[in-house]
Amino acid sequence: MKKQLSTIAVGLAMLLTTTTYASNKANTIPPKITAQEKAIKNFSRQFGSSITPKFYALENGFILQSSLSDLHVKSAYNNKGSWIYTISSFNPESYSKKVIEAVKDNYEAYSISGMQKVEQPGNSPVYIVSITNEKTIKMLRISNGEVEMINDYQKA
Repeated sequence: MKKQLSTIAVGLAMLLTTTTYASNKANTIPPKITAQEKAIKNFSRQFGSSITPKFYALENGFILQSSLSDLHVKSAYNNKGSWIYTISSFNPESYSKKVIEAVKDNYEAYSISGMQKVEQPGNSPVYIVSITNEKTIKMLRISNGEVEMINDYQKA
């Protein structure tokens, strides 16, 4: 009988200790992450933690901007730190070969003078490409392999 009582007492003590530990752990509130910290974490995940972006506050959120060796990146976040879009501007050496081919297939008499990539959550990337010849400047939108002219300017 004494053996049973001591076994029950040890079991209850273990149960109380485990329950107290679990409830204390459940009551531990993780530190709240700010919207800016959340955005910087997302930005670092996309472009590497070795870059330090510049921070610009807006009325409804903020912009993180940084330049790498061949790329200039600007990402917008809302006031909760959720990603809205990123615009990447490329140096000519970093132009997407796939986009160059799509342009050359449709506009072989033109040269590419600029390329930007626009990314948004849940959407395929869209490239905005400016092309020129001796008489005109055209702006193209390229998405999913489709090329669409969005502006056509005559040179003066």
